[in-house]
Amino acid sequence: MSVKIKRYTRIYRRRSPWQDPKLWICILLLIGLAVFVGISMADPIRDFLAGDFVQRTPESSSAESSLTPLPEVEPAPTLQGTPAAFDSLVMVEVSRESLTLENIESLIAEVRSAGANAVVVELKAADGTLYFRSQNELARAADAVSLSPVDLRTMTGLLREEGIETVALLEAFRDDTAHQGSTDSYIRYDPNPDMLWLDESVDNGGMPWLDPYSEAAQQYVIDLAGELAEMGVGHILLASAQFPDVAGLEFALFQNPEGWTKQEALTHFVEGMRAELAPYGAGVILQVDGADALYGNDDAYGGSPFALGADAYAVNLIPSTVGEDLQIGEVIYTNPAYDVFNFYTAALTAIENANPGVTLMPMVDPSETDQLESVLNILSRFGISSYLLSTPTDAEMEAAAEDTIRPEDVVSGQREEEARREEEEGEAAETEESEAAEEPDEEAERTEPEEESTSDSTETVEPVPILPEPTVPTGPTADEPWDW
Repeated sequence: MSVKIKRYTRIYRRRSPWQDPKLWICILLLIGLAVFVGISMADPIRDFLAGDFVQRTPESSSAESSLTPLPEVEPAPTLQGTPAAFDSLVMVEVSRESLTLENIESLIAEVRSAGANAVVVELKAADGTLYFRSQNELARAADAVSLSPVDLRTMTGLLREEGIETVALLEAFRDDTAHQGSTDSYIRYDPNPDMLWLDESVDNGGMPWLDPYSEAAQQYVIDLAGELAEMGVGHILLASAQFPDVAGLEFALFQNPEGWTKQEALTHFVEGMRAELAPYGAGVILQVDGADALYGNDDAYGGSPFALGADAYAVNLIPSTVGEDLQIGEVIYTNPAYDVFNFYTAALTAIENANPGVTLMPMVDPSETDQLESVLNILSRFGISSYLLSTPTDAEMEAAAEDTIRPEDVVSGQREEEARREEEEGEAAETEESEAAEEPDEEAERTEPEEESTSDSTETVEPVPILPEPTVPTGPTADEPWDW
């Protein structure tokens, strides 16, 4: 008898787990959890892998969130081996026109042939023109930026790649442009404060000055220096960082709300600039005339320029610019160019003895090739390895040839007194001539020469750099600046 077996195929066929909806729900939950954890841990994991992971406490996080974010500024790298110490910094003056892509190769060759490792370029001229792309509000308002500025950031970068530093020459307080934006920070003309005082007559190219007592004037120059450092300039060389030292100061009206002495005002200015440049590793070099370095100058600095606290001092001891009959101690150098060795030795000795510890960077004339080696040897004897190669202009040499510089010459009012004595002697001589003549009206003849002498002396001396009276009784306004 046969038995029929019934097979139930459903017993042997298992149900696929992927068909279970509970499984899909679990998978979706796990994926969502993974995404959440990944997003939450992305930044810490990235910081950890980059080596920047720092465990932050709640206090530090809250403190950081309360800080105002600062703009990102890429600090200019300093010259290797000379972090504001000015060790072996040999500078040579170059023209602005040479700082172009077309001329960069010839400029580098020129610098190297001079044995220099830094260039000095004038970026704020005596007339106040700026030869870089300044964003300063006052400079923009005064239209002080040149129409052909230097591409400074590019040039400083290319030169630094070749081991050449850039030093910017700034005329600090002598400025004939910024007043077009604002006259608030300028020295005024005492008889008429609505007018600006000039350092010379208009016919002789007189210019106004920013008031060194004015904090706004100081800050204007400091801000310009900060812009230059951010563009890659290594150091700032300051000219006219002083009070004016010319005839006619009795007509200069200064504003001194802080009650500073001249030296206090200038020291405040230098300290402010050093603080501005410090983040960039840049320093302040003060350009000083040789006579002022040797004897001090009360009118210009309120004493010694070495008391102002600059990082270094570019002292102009070039023989053709220091004048004739220059006295150092008991010795008078009739013509320093004929006695270079003794002159430089005496001058450097006197300066260093009176100002121990200062960093000197003497100015040296590279055009005097027969004297250059001798001068550099003298500097080496004094342990001076930094200097400025500077060719004096014809005007500088002519002005020096007219001067006889001795210690008493830098005393306030000395030269004016000498000029007045010469006038009096001339008047006395003319009076004697008139007395010798046998004329009936002797008193009248005596009076006439005196009047002529006074007129002539006034025309030749022109001691007062005075502006002409304005045609309008009111002073300059923001909308209509004064047109001198």
